[in-house]
Amino acid sequence: MIDLTFLLLIFFMVTSRISKEPQQEMIQLPIAQAGVLPPDASHRDIINIDKDGTFSIGKKNLDRLALEAHLRRRLQSDSKRKLYLRADAATPAKKIKDILRLATETGATQILMGVHPP
Repeated sequence: MIDLTFLLLIFFMVTSRISKEPQQEMIQLPIAQAGVLPPDASHRDIINIDKDGTFSIGKKNLDRLALEAHLRRRLQSDSKRKLYLRADAATPAKKIKDILRLATETGATQILMGVHPP
C-alpha cells in the first residue's frame, strides 16, 4: 500500500506541471483596478522586465536578440503559444511595446500581463 502511494505521489509530481519558474522578486508589478488572477497561468514562458528595461527569463538576463531566438524556438514548438509578461511599474512603455511586438512577430497568440489586483 505504501508502494502504491509512493508511486502515485511520484506520478503526480512528474505529470503535473505547475509554472514555478523563478520570478524576480525585485519587480514591482503595477496595480490594476480590473486586474484578476488568471485561472491557469501554467505552460507559459515567463518574461520579466525590470525598471531599467532588462529582459530575463527565470534568473537568466537576455538581450533582445537572445530573447527573440528563445521565443522563436519555444513558440514554434509549442502549439498553445502562450506568454506571461511581468513588467515593473516603472518600466518605460517603449520597452513593453517592443516586447509585445516581438512576441506577436515570433508567434505568440496569448499574452498575460502581470498586475497586482487592488
